[in-house]
Amino acid sequence: MMTLQEAANVATIIAAALATPPIVWGVISHILSLQREKRKLTLEFWEEINQEIKNEKREIRKEFGEKVTRDQAEAILVDENMRVKVHKVLNQYERLATGANLGIYDITTLDRLTGTNLLGNYARFQEYIQLRRTQMNRPRAWNEFERLCRRLTRHRTHQAGKIFRSRS
Repeated sequence: MMTLQEAANVATIIAAALATPPIVWGVISHILSLQREKRKLTLEFWEEINQEIKNEKREIRKEFGEKVTRDQAEAILVDENMRVKVHKVLNQYERLATGANLGIYDITTLDRLTGTNLLGNYARFQEYIQLRRTQMNRPRAWNEFERLCRRLTRHRTHQAGKIFRSRS
């Protein structure tokens, strides 16, 4: 026969076992809700900044093509009108990158939505970014954007590896 203390211990264990699933479900629901919200914020912010810079991006692409050369980067430095346009685009990418690097925006959503675009624009402006960093003594200029592009590249490599392993 069970003592009163043993019965109390068993009752405590049963109560804890019955209380655990709702707590676990609550935590899981909260995490899923946060993930959805993060994805939604990512989509909304990208749409906002993309609308703000689409004209500048078009003009820059028309003027310089797919990739800004060193000579073109030097020309941008002295052309105030073009420099303002380039900085507007790069600064918006920097804002987006800062949010993504801080975990506010979802990297998978960004990659699916605009990863190729971001990587292409980093490559387009790489000469200008490097020139600005060295000639204007701004070693951290658009550093978050560069960091995001490295993360996107690693993310894509990781995703490709997962696909390859799942097909093997």
